[in-house]
This record gives sequence, C-alpha cells and structure tokens, in this order.
Amino acid sequence: MVQVPRFLSRCRGVVVGLFIAGILFGGPSAWAQEDSSLVATQRLAYEVPYAEWKDCGLRKGEVDAFVVRRPDSKTRRKRAATIQVQYGPNFPSAARAAYERAVNIWETHIESDVEIRIEAGAIEDPPADALGGTIPTQFWILEDADGPQFIAGDALADAMTGQDAAPDSTDMMTDFNFERNDWHYGEGPAPSGTVDFTSVALHEIAHGLHYLSLCNKTPSGGQCRFDVGEAEVADLFSVRLREQLPDGELLSLTEEDTYSSSVGLGQALTSDRLVFAGSRSEDGARRSTGPVPPKIYAPPTFREGSSLSHLDESIYPFEGTNALMTPYIAPAETNRLPGPVVCGQLGDIGWSLGVDCEQHFQDIFNVRFAAQTDTTNESVILTWSQRDRANIDEFVIEQQYFNGPYEVVKRGIDAPPVTLDSLGLGRFSFRIRWIREDGTQGVSVRNLERTVSLKNLRADVVGRDREGRGSVELAWDVPPGTPSTFSFRVEQAKGDGSQYQNVGGAAHQKFSAERQPPGYYTYRVVAQDSKGNTLVSSEMPLRISFEGPVYANGPYPNPTRDQATLVLTSRRFQDTTVEVFNAIGERVYRSKRLLGRQESTRFTFDSSEWASGMYVIRIQGRTFTTTRKMMVVH
Repeated sequence: MVQVPRFLSRCRGVVVGLFIAGILFGGPSAWAQEDSSLVATQRLAYEVPYAEWKDCGLRKGEVDAFVVRRPDSKTRRKRAATIQVQYGPNFPSAARAAYERAVNIWETHIESDVEIRIEAGAIEDPPADALGGTIPTQFWILEDADGPQFIAGDALADAMTGQDAAPDSTDMMTDFNFERNDWHYGEGPAPSGTVDFTSVALHEIAHGLHYLSLCNKTPSGGQCRFDVGEAEVADLFSVRLREQLPDGELLSLTEEDTYSSSVGLGQALTSDRLVFAGSRSEDGARRSTGPVPPKIYAPPTFREGSSLSHLDESIYPFEGTNALMTPYIAPAETNRLPGPVVCGQLGDIGWSLGVDCEQHFQDIFNVRFAAQTDTTNESVILTWSQRDRANIDEFVIEQQYFNGPYEVVKRGIDAPPVTLDSLGLGRFSFRIRWIREDGTQGVSVRNLERTVSLKNLRADVVGRDREGRGSVELAWDVPPGTPSTFSFRVEQAKGDGSQYQNVGGAAHQKFSAERQPPGYYTYRVVAQDSKGNTLVSSEMPLRISFEGPVYANGPYPNPTRDQATLVLTSRRFQDTTVEVFNAIGERVYRSKRLLGRQESTRFTFDSSEWASGMYVIRIQGRTFTTTRKMMVVH
C-alpha cells in the first residue's frame, strides 16, 4: 500500500491510500479523440475514508443580484447522461425538487454511457457561512501503454472508459448546510436575500464531475503531481492549469522541470496569474465573456476549497454568463446554466458534451424564437447568432411535424431572422442547417418547439326544453394553414374533476349537445389528423343553471314498462335518498347516494316486476324534499 499526501482535504478531510482496481478494457477516452495513443486500460482507485468534513469554498455574496439564467422551456432538451440520486435521511423534502432540477440540467449538458450516481446529504455541524461541498467518492488512475497518465474522479473516469469501475458505490457525495434559513427551493427566481438552492446544487455537482484541482499548497511550497508506484501523475483538471507570465508565456503547473523547486510551484499557486488552457474553454471564452484563456481563482492567500477549483470572481461577476463556477453566489442570483467557459472546461478535461453544452461550439449559437409580432397568423420567427469567420454560404430551415421526419421548409437564407407563417394545427420542431462555403454542412443541436392548437373555444346555452334541460352549442377556430384532413371530437366532464367522456364528433368547427341537464360541465375539443396525431384544446367551463337546491329531471319514460331513469343535480354536495312507493304505500325501491356539486346523477328503476299502477317517488336531502309521480304499465 502506497501512502499519498492529504491532497484531497480541500473538500473533505481524508486519509488517502492506493489499491489496484484491476485491468479494465474500454473504448477510447475523450482524450483519445485528440491523441489516439491514449486509451484507458488500467485504473488505480483511491480509497477515501472520510475523517472530517470541509466544505468546498462556495460562499454567499453581499449584494442582491436579481439575475435569472435558466434553460429555455420552449426548447427540446435531449438527455445525454443519466444521473440517479440517493438522498440521505436528513435531506429535506423541499430541497429534493430543487436538486432534481440541477440533475436534469446536467443530464443535457454532459454525455456518458455510464449511469452517474450521487449521494446527497446534510452537513453535520456545518460552519455558519458554509453552503455545501462535494467530492468524487473515489479517484482513479487512467493509463495507456506507457503506464499511468492521469487522475480522474469516479464519474469522469467512468465516462472516459465507458465502464463503471465501482458499480456498488456512488460516484460523488454532495452535502449541504440545511441549518441556514435563507435557502430558496422554488422553481422561480430567488427573492431578495435568499440563496438559490438549484444554482448551488448545479455548482456542487460540477465539482463531483471533476471540476476541481488536486494541486495543493504545502509547507514546502506546492504539489500538483503524486506518486503512483514508479510514476508521478496529476489530475485531468490540473494538467490544464497554467501560470501566465507578464509577457504572455504560459507555464504548466504539472509538467516536470517547469519550476525549479516546490517553492516556485507554491508561489505560482498563489500568484493570481493562473489560467485554464484548452481549445474548447478558450473557444467558449471568445464567444462570451472574460479573457482567453479563462482566468482561474488563485488569490495571494491560498484558500482551501476555493483556490484553483473555481473561475476568478473578479473576472466573472454574477452579471455574466460564466458566473456559475466562481467561489461566490450573490443573493437573488438564479444561475442555472453552466455557461460556455465551464462547458469548454469540461470538454477539455475529458467529458463528451451534451447538446446544451455543445451548442456553444457550433458555427451558429443562441438559437431561439424571436419576439412574436403576429398572433393572428400563427407564425414563428427564428433567430440565431453566428460565430466569426464561420464562412456560411446558406441557411436552411427544417421542420418536423409531430414525430415525423424533418423536411425543408425554407432555404436560400443568408442571415436571420426567418419568419414562418400559417403553420396550422400541429406540434412542430424546428432546426437550422447551414452549408459552408466549402460545401460542408452543420445542423443545430438544439431544436425549437412550438405547438399550435385550437383557438377561441366557445360554449353557450342557446335554449331550454320543457324539462329545463339546456341546448349547448360549441364553436372554435382553427389557425390558417390547417389541413382539411383534420376532424374533431368534443369531450365533456361533469361536475368537479370527473373523467372526460366523448359526446360526439364534428367535421367542422361547430357542435351541438341537446337535452343537457342543469349542472356544471367542462368541455374540450380533440383535433385529429389523418395519421392519428392529436391535439387537445384548452378547457371551457359551462354552467347550466337551475332554481332551488336541487334539480330533478324525470322519471323517463313515463309511463314506463321495464325501466325508468331519474336525473338529479344538487347545488352542493349532500346525501340524498330516493324512495319509490306503490299505491298502497309499500316501499319498492330505496337508494341513498352523495350528490356531487353541480353534477348530474342518474337513478335507474327496474320496474319490470312491479304491478301496473301509479307510483310516488320521494326525493329527500338535507335541505329539500320533493316528490314525483310515475305510471307503470304492463
């Protein structure tokens, strides 16, 4: 057993040892896409028994930000990773939904064929200013034919090799300070003075994805490489760290002989001149905010949990798009998007990126619906941004109808915006294809979705019959461009919360329902095209009024031979008894039921065994008594 220094104590106090995990044969890692000679063939795992908890350095700022950055709910989001969470017994139920939002966001930003498992819990005896902390459960050595090359946290190592090195354990542990009273767990923006829990969870999960450096400030200076048998290796985040000298030269923190001594490395770790070098992170910086390469937080005083594992707060304030992974979160900052720099950093350390990260590195980005100016013609306006020197010759708009194939609807476009008119009824998805000057093509990874449904559903009582039953007429509009192959059916729900029932079909935009007993109804229209695709309209409530506490319709038919029906509608919930008596006063029928509020209830009498003659029906509730007569004829 080889003992390794306490270089993991940044996020938790740990005692670290090495053990052989065995030989695992997997596919090429994300790094191997750049260097085909690098394949993960053997891994050494770090066994991490935790001695004491230390948080990961994220702190609450002082000034309300009132910044809101959230995923676009109108955009189709394709999940590229699966994350499962095991919640501890002290994890509040109110926090779980907020944590799951963070999980859902990461599932569309990173890609992995191996399930990522998280243990989420509460900090015991937390420091008053602590928010949360995370660390991979284990660290693994990634090797190639020449031996050990890199250290990677559990989830990253699994994603790069395509195999789960420790299927019986979680991949990261995230803990939070639930003794605070300023958490905001809601889906909407965080109010003044509160800390958005979803944003903090998103930040902490990133550390578990190996957004952290294992470089450490030591009494003798600094350390970034660690002995693993006959080799020294560094972690995949730290190998990207550089000290940027005043003349622009970049010095690697992990290459041998870069610094003449450990003292020199220690000075670099607190130089306030550290940057993150990588093609994707630098590309993300060019397209957003901050310098190129991105600047890492490395203050003159080394701060455990904060130094080296965050972006520089002074360069990436809460107003910008890259503020998620700074060491401070402002109150009222609702930041639920990693941003292009963080996405690029994850790509540079070895993660394959999901569509919500990959979008930052396409020829076009920020694909979205522009402000809708025409609400009568059911049009959409698509717009996007184009990277410098993309050399695009033509844009093509493709449209998907329900779940069918994408088809070209507009081409020959040289610049946005693009307006598509008269969509008609349907569920649509739009994407943008572009053709470069050299003839090569690209397609947007984010698809925009729009559902166009029926408009202006109307329901009116247009008449009454002698029994007080209403004639209901419904009408609705369809948007321009709707194919004539659409048919419509009307569905009705009675009273409060009953199931919808089909009450009839309509070839056009009108429907009549006759002899509807008084009560409360809700109507909706289902539109269906020739291929079976359906759309459901909004709901339209309608009340057919009546006088008194209860309305009674029937019995009918009257006279009756075999069966008769009585319909009752009560103004409010109440137990009601219906009894039938023959001519000599004998009771031949009794039923007690709870009448729903404004909901018609049917009572059916089997009179086939009753003698011919006159019968009296007595209807009695808490607030009323009424009678009806019925003739039975055989």
